[in-house]
Amino acid sequence: MLANYTGVRFGCQLNKSSTHRPHRLRRSDSASRRFRRPSRARHNSRTRLTRCPATDRLSFYSVLGVTQDATLAEIKSAFRRLAKQWHPDHNASAAAKPKYQAVKDAFDVLSNHTKRHRYNLYGLDGLDSHYQAPSSAPGSPAPQQHGMQGQNVEAMLALTFMEAALGVERMFQALVRLQCPSCTGSGLSAHLQPVDCVACHGTGQSMRCQDTSFGRTRSYGVCPACGGKGVSARFWCKKCGGEGRAETPCQFRVKIPAGVDHGSVLRLKGQGDVGTFGGKRGDIMLRFLINSEDSFTRHGNDVYSTMPIVYTDAILGAHLDVQTLRGTKSVCIPAGTQHGSTMALYGQGVQTWGAAIPTRGIHYLTFHVILPASCGKQELQLLEQLKKMTSA
Repeated sequence: MLANYTGVRFGCQLNKSSTHRPHRLRRSDSASRRFRRPSRARHNSRTRLTRCPATDRLSFYSVLGVTQDATLAEIKSAFRRLAKQWHPDHNASAAAKPKYQAVKDAFDVLSNHTKRHRYNLYGLDGLDSHYQAPSSAPGSPAPQQHGMQGQNVEAMLALTFMEAALGVERMFQALVRLQCPSCTGSGLSAHLQPVDCVACHGTGQSMRCQDTSFGRTRSYGVCPACGGKGVSARFWCKKCGGEGRAETPCQFRVKIPAGVDHGSVLRLKGQGDVGTFGGKRGDIMLRFLINSEDSFTRHGNDVYSTMPIVYTDAILGAHLDVQTLRGTKSVCIPAGTQHGSTMALYGQGVQTWGAAIPTRGIHYLTFHVILPASCGKQELQLLEQLKKMTSA
């Protein structure tokens, strides 16, 4: 009978007391979970951030009483001052606890470089790890240009052997791109009224449409005609070509440390090209070219030189003055010194460059015994007597 039938196969059960039409089939639990709209991930943070008005992106700065370009030291100083003032252990008022929490939240964000950068761009929404920045749309203003660090500049400086071994203070010249004096870094001509770029209509963006299997997609990038400036190229500065920087010959004074070698590079931080849109300056990479020296030869931190001595000093021994990197030094030549023998003068070599504990190399002294081309009559007689004594 239809009234006693249970519709298990169709996932529903008919009413036994009536012959009415069965109810609409309901989705199973697994199906309902599959079609359920995913909920938005909630911000998971250890500290509870107080929601501020969307237009007030500088509220954290106002809480600490600092400006947006405040340094980390200024932020820490303001936090210590306000924390001491509003800490519940020192302030018993009812407003102390929420005030202290607001100060703590502001310090947690502004003392972290990544959080502070996202907060400056997107406000409190940027602190959510699942937040995505909105894409630019046609007709919207040009995207904000972030500061880029300036390029490094390579320069060369020739030094003598003694200057490289002992260190010296020198002047050198290099071409560095500094702020253009004609347009003061804006890249636009100061004598003409700028007109919007015809290609992007002043937005600084270009749109590209592409047909894919999923439909037509649009992508936005920097306008190639104006380079993202939004101004026609004919109104750019003639001196710098709209870049805002111009090559300028600059003189630099540098203190060269002792021990630099041929091909060594010294980095001068913050002396290179200026950055774009407020970015930091690059560095100067100063490469050294060392001229050779007739008296000395260098291998690493060790120095080699030769010293001529007469045969009598080689036979009998003597105290002689030797020329080193740091002046003359008296050395004792032992008796019976052979031609080509060496003597090591420890601590008289080149100082190690860039080492935490400066050490010096060894000066190796090679003796060259000089024999006379001709001898006098009396000297020959003495040599003959010496010959007879040695042969006997």
